[in-house]
Amino acid sequence: MSMEMNNNEMDIFEIISHSGNARGLAFEALSAAEEFNFKKAEKKK
Repeated sequence: MSMEMNNNEMDIFEIISHSGNARGLAFEALSAAEEFNFKKAEKKK
């Protein structure tokens, strides 16, 4: 049970980490688009 809980915790941490990275990239893309730098915004996909 303890090992299963540890695996679940690692999965949850990974999801949180990826969501934070995605949020950061989204804000960078929005910032670039506000400056009409659409090529830079596209690279943030």
